[in-house]
Amino acid sequence: MKILLPFSVLIFLFSSLTIAQTVTVSEEISIRNDNAYDIIGKMGDRFLLYQEQTNKVEIQAFDMRMRQSWNKELKFEHKRFDIVGLIPDRNDFSIIYHYKKKRKEYLRIQKYDAAANMIDSATIVQYATSFGEPRYQLIYSEDKKKVLIYSIKNQSDIKAVSYDLNKKRILWATSFEIDDSQFFNEHIELLVNNKGVMYLIMSKDNRKNKIDDHHYLVYRCGAGSENIEVFTLPMESKLSYGVLFDYDNRNQVLVGGGLYTTKNRNRAEGYFSVHIPDYDFRKYRLSYNTFDEQLISDLEEKNVKEFKGLENVRIQDIVLRKDGGMLLMFERTKEYERRMASAGRGLVGADGLRYIVDYYYDHVFIVAVHPDGTPHWDQILHKKQYSQDDNAIFSSYFILKTPSQLRLLFNDDIKPESTVSEYVINSIGDYDRNSVMSTKNQEIKLRFRDAVQVASNEVIVPSERRNRLKLVRVIF
Repeated sequence: MKILLPFSVLIFLFSSLTIAQTVTVSEEISIRNDNAYDIIGKMGDRFLLYQEQTNKVEIQAFDMRMRQSWNKELKFEHKRFDIVGLIPDRNDFSIIYHYKKKRKEYLRIQKYDAAANMIDSATIVQYATSFGEPRYQLIYSEDKKKVLIYSIKNQSDIKAVSYDLNKKRILWATSFEIDDSQFFNEHIELLVNNKGVMYLIMSKDNRKNKIDDHHYLVYRCGAGSENIEVFTLPMESKLSYGVLFDYDNRNQVLVGGGLYTTKNRNRAEGYFSVHIPDYDFRKYRLSYNTFDEQLISDLEEKNVKEFKGLENVRIQDIVLRKDGGMLLMFERTKEYERRMASAGRGLVGADGLRYIVDYYYDHVFIVAVHPDGTPHWDQILHKKQYSQDDNAIFSSYFILKTPSQLRLLFNDDIKPESTVSEYVINSIGDYDRNSVMSTKNQEIKLRFRDAVQVASNEVIVPSERRNRLKLVRVIF
């Protein structure tokens, strides 16, 4: 265990007639370019931070005032290892890693308590080593009890293992092949539900000259056997302009949503939603809706006489409702690359010129749909964010979810000294916009897309500035 200097703590209280929040900022932590970090969350009376370098993992703990309590380096079965992923839970966390030893390869898991003491370990799989095996990746279920470990080789060969973290056993393991044509041009998404069932969704023929053939393939495994089931979802002669899927564990339905077009792949004509019930994929429901005229005018910030479609829009999130409906959350984003002949910041291209990338993340609009796919309400949340050469890591928003409302937190401007605002949206789409905090003179720059909700009224946001990391705790 390392002994570090005490943290100084900055605490601010913002209050008005309608809102009050406490913001606590930790002392800075030096990070290198090769560092990877993640906020594990709140366990007991401590907040845990995960930090990873090559063959080294450390856990740092902070108290309720965001002062560092302790720092601990974790030990693994072998000196040289690759971290596959971290699975945080309410009272513990698990790390899955991979290593090679004596011509064999191992996938292992180690579980830790809130004090980062190892409480369990196990080998998930062991096999003979082979050349050219791809790196493993993982995703975990909504309840954080099941994990799917997978790899994709040669753009077509899938290996997957579903593992139960509580029972410490493999639920199923399989290998299968997907259609690899146009692999990098197609949308591919993997999900795992609370029963450990895998869903791999892949778009096919999403091109103008194939519009009548456009469809999605849904691969499912673990629903009673290790056999791969394949379902074809036809898109009814429409092209996808962006899509996102999720699994509704409450209603046992695979859901999805996005934008569609029939003419120009760069312009969205409306939005669609899909419900695929687990008990029978053939009873799916696919609904298309054109954009409301008032929403278009408000989003374009002018009267639109002839609507030709929305440009520069992407789906960012799906928020599930208890009744089986959902909120589709879209954001206007643009990315421009400019060539600069003079030396300076930016990327260097093959022609030797400097390239500067401008990022625009503007208004968010939400569409609520009923379980049958009919529209419920829509709403626009106005914002304008601009940044340069930062991969837009400080842009966009974070959603803090409660049973009765959503809070969208975001930076008003992408610069060191700015303000943070929020939209508070209720179940029928009404909202309030409030000021949350100012970052003036605090030397913080908030990455809201990497924030972690630790309670119904509490969020931890990482701040990065000049290779210095701070954790910002906000209580509403």
